[in-house]
This record gives sequence, C-alpha cells and structure tokens, in this order.
Amino acid sequence: TMHEFTKNPRRRTIWVNAVRTTSEGRRSLMESLSGTKIPYLCASHFLPSDYNHKAPIRMLRINAVPFFQDPSEEPCREPIKYSGGVLLEETVADEESKAGVERSYACLQCGKNLGSKAN
Repeated sequence: TMHEFTKNPRRRTIWVNAVRTTSEGRRSLMESLSGTKIPYLCASHFLPSDYNHKAPIRMLRINAVPFFQDPSEEPCREPIKYSGGVLLEETVADEESKAGVERSYACLQCGKNLGSKAN
C-alpha cells in the first residue's frame, strides 16, 4: 500500500524530520515536495497502530508519522493488488489539487516503484 506524502504543512515538516536524518536530506526533501511530482511512502514505513482499523479501507490515522528505515535492511512489502491493477491508497483525497500533477508511484524512502502517470 502506498500513501501520498501529507500536504498539511505542519504534518509535512514532522514527516520530513521522521524520514530524513540529516539537515541536508531534510532540506532536499522539502525542496522536492514543492515540485510537481507527488511523493509516496509505502506501508513498510508505518506501524500497524498508525492505521484506522475501523475504516472500510486501510487508511492512515490523521496523526500517523512514518519512521526512518534503512532501505538496505528490509525491503518494502509488495503492494496489495486487485483485478484492475495495483490498489493505491492516499492519505489526502483532494482531486482539485491533483489536476495536472505527475504522480510517481515509488516509495520516497526505499524506492519501491509502482510506475507513474500524469493526471
């Protein structure tokens, strides 16, 4: 499962600090977040307690924070698939903000790539 990087400015800063351990890495990530590509993190960077288990689909809690994981230590889990392709769940569902934005379905942290498309 892939989760869109949060758009909330306060939570975005928390997420950046959680997945980048150096000031250079944090600065670089913040710059890339202002671009046209929407970054994603895979489910391997969240704990089971980060999910709302009462929701009908697997959704992150509003206060979920990803954790740093060295990609060389443990690969991301395989995406959940359904007959139409890969199921991608997003933390934000604001269609207006997505118009004309290129989506890269690759995990920002470990690089697991699920392809890309332009909206």
